[in-house]
Amino acid sequence: MEVVLRKFITLVLALFLVSSLTVACGGGDTSSSTDESNSSSSTDESVEDSTSSQQASEDSRDALIEVIFSEFIDNYDFSVCLVDAVQASTGWTYEDLLDDVVNNDGNGTGEIDEEVISCLSYLDDEEIAELTGGTDDLELPVDETNSAEALENDSEESWTILIYLMGDTDLEEYALGDIVEMAAVPDSPNLNIVTFFDRSEDHTNEGVLNVPDFTDTKIFQVTNGELLVLNDNLGEKNLGSAETFAEFIDYGLSAFPADRTGLILWDHGAGWPGMGPDEDSGYDILTLQEMVLGLELGLANSEIDKLDLIGFDACLMATYEVAKKMAPFANIMVASQELEPGHGWDYEVLEVITTNPSIEAAELGIEITNSYLDHAVSYGTEID
Repeated sequence: MEVVLRKFITLVLALFLVSSLTVACGGGDTSSSTDESNSSSSTDESVEDSTSSQQASEDSRDALIEVIFSEFIDNYDFSVCLVDAVQASTGWTYEDLLDDVVNNDGNGTGEIDEEVISCLSYLDDEEIAELTGGTDDLELPVDETNSAEALENDSEESWTILIYLMGDTDLEEYALGDIVEMAAVPDSPNLNIVTFFDRSEDHTNEGVLNVPDFTDTKIFQVTNGELLVLNDNLGEKNLGSAETFAEFIDYGLSAFPADRTGLILWDHGAGWPGMGPDEDSGYDILTLQEMVLGLELGLANSEIDKLDLIGFDACLMATYEVAKKMAPFANIMVASQELEPGHGWDYEVLEVITTNPSIEAAELGIEITNSYLDHAVSYGTEID
């Protein structure tokens, strides 16, 4: 009998091919939502030229804007990104929505912060420079006395997998378990597993593998069944920051070059609002617009055009809005439509790269999906 996850539905593969977006879902009847996403993405440009066929009634539109503004005063960033989600779902143009937002401003100011509004559109170079003060000053110092050698492989059979492990939450104990799963993957000259791991002061005080308990942030290479500390001097980093995200992407891809690259984000997820929080950094979350900024900066600095795979080991990240924002940065996206159990993915699945180093990103995504189902069965978190 086919396994269907109620609380933790099977992972979704989102495949980006140039201007089109295809979403393949494992388990459950998702044909309706898939068709809707494909339709929205394939007609996006024509809708911007002529939106009359997709406009809702004036009453419905006014009601929608009123709902947006019910959240506007308390949480400005999120309400603006909600406009973005509405735009993606309806095809309404940015200009139309912006006019309505301004005209319905409950405070009567008609003013919108340009830095916040930038999350409505793909950031160009000038916007990035304005928000960050430039793109050339991101540097993550590495302890040269305790760093791993970068992979040297001239074949087309090498992978680097980066894991942005936001463990400064109540999920910390599961992060430790996932590290152990990574360490179970046999060593291979064709695979680098590199983690950026932030821990909590409050939830657990256990060490992991050969590393004693710590409460700040460290970079590890998972190798020989152990953790090789690449940097022990970072202190407490805010993983809810776009700059921190960009720094890790830049460092990981530059220090461990490979023919294929994957990036996995790990924590609580909430769809278009983002992921997190980082509890020891004021409960900051990594918002969707910060992901975009971090990817833009990190890939540019490492001179990588596009990731082969991006994954979200988190709840609720397989939405059209998230996929649309990730499309410029990765060919394949692996994420969950609904809630995941605490154990999340099974990272022993990365062993498939050691036995088949030429594996394509789409194949790897399928392996991740299937192993996730098996993992749920082993933990008893599945339903028949």
